[in-house]
Amino acid sequence: KQWYQRRVRGGTAKNKCAFLGSACLGVVERSNGQYELVSSWGANTGGDQRAFKKTQMVVYLKHDETGEYVKIQKRRRGKFSLTTVQDQANAAPFFVSYSRLISYEYPMYHLVDNKMEKIVGGIKDIDVMKAWTLDDCNIYNPQSGNSFDVITEDLPRNKKQYTLGASPYDPLAPSQRFGVGLSGRWTLRSSLTQTFLAELKGNKVFTDNEKASVQKMRWNARQILRHAGYVVPPTVVGTGPDFKFGEKEFEFERRHCVITRLIKMGMEDNLALVDGNLVMSSDKNSHWSLEQGDL
Repeated sequence: KQWYQRRVRGGTAKNKCAFLGSACLGVVERSNGQYELVSSWGANTGGDQRAFKKTQMVVYLKHDETGEYVKIQKRRRGKFSLTTVQDQANAAPFFVSYSRLISYEYPMYHLVDNKMEKIVGGIKDIDVMKAWTLDDCNIYNPQSGNSFDVITEDLPRNKKQYTLGASPYDPLAPSQRFGVGLSGRWTLRSSLTQTFLAELKGNKVFTDNEKASVQKMRWNARQILRHAGYVVPPTVVGTGPDFKFGEKEFEFERRHCVITRLIKMGMEDNLALVDGNLVMSSDKNSHWSLEQGDL
């Protein structure tokens, strides 16, 4: 029981550290079993205490049409502006939480429409009107060179069945475009068929049949998990092994996405770059890749 409680306390401390972005660099376990967050390791990092140095997974927002990255400029009196730069090294790292894009360098702020806004409330106090999702994404596995793809199968009586598979990466293929969640649990929607992946009569197909059970997935450390914690394999077909942190073979990237509001307003729902300015647009002419990094 003590081991379990210690593990829970340690996990909670690490989660809190992750949500503090650059303000927290790790966690130290004290002799009394309590955990403290670390903002600076100082010159001497040795000692008998158990310590966990944080490596945080972040994303950089790259505009595919121009090759430019989003950068956060800090102004006076706690104000921020958003610009773009050509080099990822000068770009703003974000981490993802509860469908929000949160600044790693300024973790009290998140991207709302085309500006940075201070987070109100706790971690889970999310206003869904200020949350994001992704449309028309190419879901790419860099280890295999394959992407999610809709496979069309001919059935009797001139009918067709659409299933999920993998094919070599093709950024222009409509069948390789999907609506996916930014974080948390989400459904997979084919941009080609405009239907969700669901289970129908024992088969996983893209369908709008009311009797089908829509399948849920979620991101976890760049891997995609199905039910019961099994990861999606590079072949996409079937079920991979249990989730294990750091298994690059099972990591996927989000490429050429439309970053759009989780709750649509009906106009100007999409993040766009127009004449060097970040704006909200009704068009889907701006595509973004969420380039992955570790800090």
